[in-house]
Amino acid sequence: GLGPRRTPARPPAAPAPRASSKQTAMDTLKKFASAPSELRASQHADECAENAVMRLAYGTLAGGAIALLLFRGRSARTAVTSLGAGFGIGRAYAECAAKFEPAKGNAGSEAGDA
Repeated sequence: GLGPRRTPARPPAAPAPRASSKQTAMDTLKKFASAPSELRASQHADECAENAVMRLAYGTLAGGAIALLLFRGRSARTAVTSLGAGFGIGRAYAECAAKFEPAKGNAGSEAGDA
């Protein structure tokens, strides 16, 4: 006929086997451990900023949902929503501080043993 020529469809290629999440996490840790300390600090700061935005959003949404369900007044809803945002950003700060805190091993136990 006069219609457009159709080529037979090829079957879709099989997806490449994906590495397990444990393997990719180990690869990331190996790359991370071999990076210079300035780069690691920068990566920690980027992760902290991303985490802070995410936790702030989750806290605000959770506080807003609770405020809508439990309170009728505008100021009460605002206060509860702000409280949720504060909890979210506080959680992000605590996690970020823990990332930047040097690993606490047995360094402090030597002084107590004497």
